[in-house]
Amino acid sequence: MTGETQPIVEGRLDALPSIPLGVVRARFASGDPSHAPEAERLVLSDLAMAASVLRLANSPVYGRGGTITSLDAAVRILGAAVVRKIAHSLASLGTSTLALDRPRFFEHSVASAAASRALARRLGCAPPEDAYTAGLLHSLGQLVFACGSPDRYAEVLRRSAAGNRPLSEVEKEVFGIDHGRAGSLLADRWHLPGPIRDVIGHHMRGAEALESLPGGTRSLVQVVAAADWVLSSNGMATCCRDGKTPPKVGGKDLTAEDAGAALEAGRDMLRETLALLGLPGDAEGFVEQVRLAEEGIGAAGPAAAGEGIALEDASGLMASCLREVRSAATAEEAWEIGLRGVRASMGVDRVLFYTYDAERARLDLSRGLDDTGPLRAGDRGIAEFPLAPGGALAHSIRDGQPAIVDDLGPDADFLHGIGVARVAAAPVDVLEKTHGMLTVDNPFTGRPVGKRDAALLGLFSSQVGLAIENLLLQKQTQKLRSLAERDELTGVNNRRNLWALFQRELDRSRRYGSVLSVAMVDIDFFKSFNDTYGHQAGDEVLRTIAQVLVAASREIDIIGRYGGEEFVGLLPETTLEQATIYAERLRSRVEMRGQDLRTRFPKTRPLTISVGVTQAVPQAGDDVERIIARVDEGLYEAKEQGRNRVIVKPPPQAG
Repeated sequence: MTGETQPIVEGRLDALPSIPLGVVRARFASGDPSHAPEAERLVLSDLAMAASVLRLANSPVYGRGGTITSLDAAVRILGAAVVRKIAHSLASLGTSTLALDRPRFFEHSVASAAASRALARRLGCAPPEDAYTAGLLHSLGQLVFACGSPDRYAEVLRRSAAGNRPLSEVEKEVFGIDHGRAGSLLADRWHLPGPIRDVIGHHMRGAEALESLPGGTRSLVQVVAAADWVLSSNGMATCCRDGKTPPKVGGKDLTAEDAGAALEAGRDMLRETLALLGLPGDAEGFVEQVRLAEEGIGAAGPAAAGEGIALEDASGLMASCLREVRSAATAEEAWEIGLRGVRASMGVDRVLFYTYDAERARLDLSRGLDDTGPLRAGDRGIAEFPLAPGGALAHSIRDGQPAIVDDLGPDADFLHGIGVARVAAAPVDVLEKTHGMLTVDNPFTGRPVGKRDAALLGLFSSQVGLAIENLLLQKQTQKLRSLAERDELTGVNNRRNLWALFQRELDRSRRYGSVLSVAMVDIDFFKSFNDTYGHQAGDEVLRTIAQVLVAASREIDIIGRYGGEEFVGLLPETTLEQATIYAERLRSRVEMRGQDLRTRFPKTRPLTISVGVTQAVPQAGDDVERIIARVDEGLYEAKEQGRNRVIVKPPPQAG
């Protein structure tokens, strides 16, 4: 490749001009993406839209990682709303001058796609929808040359026509590479699927050049080449075939019936495309109708691409978002509010958050939000991205400052992985360490992000970092408090906290005259579990009893471990009769669980409990000690009477 060719192929080429959308640009004049005329169908006739949709659908963010070759599948992945936005952004590029004869190039792409699909169906040698995509995109390199250097490519076309020489031969003279190589370079840069890249790069090659390709891919290349030959031999435009030498598919020549079916499919698709664009005529008049339509829009001017939200409006929306973030109860809620607020306040297509792994020097895409909905780790193709040394992302993390990141430097792989060429990025610091990175971009509308976007994102990232930091500190405090209040083995209240809660409930009963009952539970023959099977078995039994107690209780009930194998249940707003029913339910459930445990601990007695129940009467002078003594007495009687039973001890009478 010559030095002059390098920038053309590998320089800034974020989007290709859309030919059919140029024809219908007037429908986008209002700037409303919903005006796109059946954008999902336009993908099937427009090389530029097809490339953009495939590029995004195959990025790891959307969960497919280079496996989608069908345009229908790509549209389903992204959704109609996203496809309409892409159509609108491509329409806003206008009808820039190209060296190519645009209508003939358009005819060639559309007819080749349909003819390739028809041949794949007839011959059974390649997936038909893959063949359609490959046929539509195989001449991508011509558009690359025509966009990157229109004057020089016009010279290529002139020399080829004047000397009746193969187009690829003249391209190599002028650029050092042919359009197959140019197209495959861009396809690789855009992470298009491997089979599609191979068709783009090899569709004009001879049989020997295809031997290194996998069998399935080789068949796909041959199908597209055969479709191109069918069309060119019937007078349609071609990028590399002379119409005289028919290529073989799978070592076999095409039959007249095969060629006829492919030609008819191409013509049918041209008719359908004219109807989609609202143009009259039949397949034979396709080029003329498109040319007339283009001439009629020359003075219309390009549609506005959109500049995002006004700065004062963005600042107001951002301030409102930050207030909500700071009031969030959990980190999950803070992120949900924050991502939604960033999109709204900055007017961007997508916002993504990556956690930062300093040890491995990488960013792990964790969550995000765009027109397809929330993006969460595990739900889609959330990916890992190594952090390029010396790149803008690495500098942003090091300096703690927002940045604009583009794919002309070390961060190219990162950006290609998420399907864009430019993002605004800002680090999120939590507890004086880089917690992660936020990025915003516009993969659907195509609006370039700039310094203003980076500044706004930097403001948000610093505030959301503080909000997350406060939530984490609160969570740590709650955890420490929980450790101080909970029994480590069973997870219920420990004795110290149980005593405090007991006093609180007793005071409440005294103050408001409400009813409070108490149950004390003891595990029958608990010592035999420890003696026979060891303390681990005893611990499992204690956890089992605690789980049964919690499951059988209401939210307002308070369960605690009193000591050893004894538990206490405080039952607010519960009469003695209701408490007795509750205790009997506990006893029955434990007995049932005990039957299950017999299979694991057959050498011990069945697991059962004894329960003492009473009601607190603070008006009669009841205090915590007296109530515990009374309920303990009931428990003792239950043991004396044979265990696995409930004994009720009546409360004292109020004076």
